Amino acid sequence: EAPKPTDPPTPAEILGDVDGDGRVTSTDAVLIQRADAGIITATADMIRRGDVDGDGRLTIFDATLIQRFLVSITVPYNINQPIV
Repeated sequence: EAPKPTDPPTPAEILGDVDGDGRVTSTDAVLIQRADAGIITATADMIRRGDVDGDGRLTIFDATLIQRFLVSITVPYNINQPIV
């Protein structure tokens, strides 16, 4: 019997990639800002990917860390790395 195809591996989630498109961009920071302001309601997936500082919430601090990362300022978090 021929081997059965397997499902492709699930891509790892990336810290800072709030929208889940596989890239950390300014859009991710804006989504955090909008959630923090109460304009949108963040899903559990968005919180997991966007909670850069690990406090369990999406805050302006998380957005600022992403913005700093995007302009190549060193931050003490693993932004743009798989979430483990």
